[in-house]
Amino acid sequence: MRYYFDYRDPDNFVPDETGLDPTGAERARSLALSAVGEATKELTAEGSTGPIAIEVRDENGPLLLVLAPST
Repeated sequence: MRYYFDYRDPDNFVPDETGLDPTGAERARSLALSAVGEATKELTAEGSTGPIAIEVRDENGPLLLVLAPST
């Protein structure tokens, strides 16, 4: 199954047009947690603040939201 990892912060929404084929929903969750952690580090280093989210979806729609409430 292909999962898509859309990125959202206070100023941007970047939909994932390509997606990945991880080995299941738990692996997709792990990838989303890693991605939100990396984005938090990058935005904090830039002096940005606000919530960051990775929205995981498949061909049927939304599955998971991983949120870092504030940087």
